[in-house]
Amino acid sequence: DSNQTKKAETKPRSKKEVAHEELFELLRALRLKIARAAGKPPYVVFSDASLKDMVSELPTTEAEFLQISGVGKQKLLTYGQTFLTEIRKFIIAKDAVNIRVKRGQNLIVTYHYYEKGWGIDQIAEACKKAPTTIASHLATLYERGENIKLSKFISRKDVAKVLGVLEQSEPPYQLKPIFEALNEKMSYAKIRLSLAYYEKNKA
Repeated sequence: DSNQTKKAETKPRSKKEVAHEELFELLRALRLKIARAAGKPPYVVFSDASLKDMVSELPTTEAEFLQISGVGKQKLLTYGQTFLTEIRKFIIAKDAVNIRVKRGQNLIVTYHYYEKGWGIDQIAEACKKAPTTIASHLATLYERGENIKLSKFISRKDVAKVLGVLEQSEPPYQLKPIFEALNEKMSYAKIRLSLAYYEKNKA
């Protein structure tokens, strides 16, 4: 029925769909630049299908990039970082104007500010989130093996205090009981990071 078709055509696209189209164009431009510099046709760098897959999957780690159709070890080594950087930059830019294009976007944004050398409170203010939430992002990134230096936020003393409480407790460990056991003298953020350190480094 032609009326139905018209309706489908006039349906406004979501901010997310528009953003994804924008990213596709950005990745095409990047592919062209790389191809020209190497004197190759663009499809030799990546096919359109690979670019479309990048746009729908939004990989931000090497492991995720390897899952993209047409990406093998060699292409990951040759072009991975360039494309991953472009995708991360795009996600961060969209976050700044409140467009959410990826699940787990918060982690990417927190990591971006961390790499700039920002502290937890600074990141929390920029992202309009609680410091505990930012600490939780950093803890998750650390547990995943990202290059997060927890010593920027917690001291050995902090970790030792939390470990002292854990020795008297049973897992799963909750933040509130630890906070109370420490006479409410350590922030939830520091407790969360100390727990991440413990979980990753316990023998």
